[in-house]
Amino acid sequence: MTSSENTRGARLEGGHRPLERLLTRGAAALTLTELWELLLSAGTLEADGARELLGNREALARLARCSLARLVELSGLDAGRAAKLMAVFELVRRLSEESVGLVTPITSSADAARLLVPVLRLQRKEVFSVLCLDTKGRARAIRQVSVGSLSASIVHPREVFAEAIQEGAASVILAHNHPSGDPSPSPEDVAVTHKLVRSGDILGIPVVDHVIVGDEGFVSFQDSGLMPKALP
Repeated sequence: MTSSENTRGARLEGGHRPLERLLTRGAAALTLTELWELLLSAGTLEADGARELLGNREALARLARCSLARLVELSGLDAGRAAKLMAVFELVRRLSEESVGLVTPITSSADAARLLVPVLRLQRKEVFSVLCLDTKGRARAIRQVSVGSLSASIVHPREVFAEAIQEGAASVILAHNHPSGDPSPSPEDVAVTHKLVRSGDILGIPVVDHVIVGDEGFVSFQDSGLMPKALP
């Protein structure tokens, strides 16, 4: 057997290992790289030099926000496999949204973030959403309000509270992502929050927090002392 045949044989054998491990130990036992090998076909990661990139959680979060052309460029995958990768990211986003089925008590910003981060972190554009809470502070639904740069002209109280009223929300938590990865609030974030808090007070649907999601975590207006006081 030639050296090239030996290499090919080793690659084929290695390609079966993730499947064998899944069958014997379950999917949870597989590494990120092994999961991608199963999805994108054996040998793909080694052949395209994408192993290190797809095995890194932070890199994956950045890739999930890329266009198809950019994904091909960064990962080294061909367009077909990159499209499969995009499909996986989109499935994760949709499952995250559906999983908020909810009755989850929200007693802290960390509780809210557990629901909001999976939904917002992988978005390619800035997405503004509202987390609707019932009278017991339990999450009822996450509703998307707008897509695009956050501004008072785009995020209007009418749209925000229409979603809350439709869900029968007793209170709401505002949420959006920063595609740059840095969750630090901007002056525009603060201005929009103040406007929506005032509107919520008038409507009797208080805004209890605003959570901004980034690559490395989240920022809570409530925890940071940025929430304005309610109207007297």
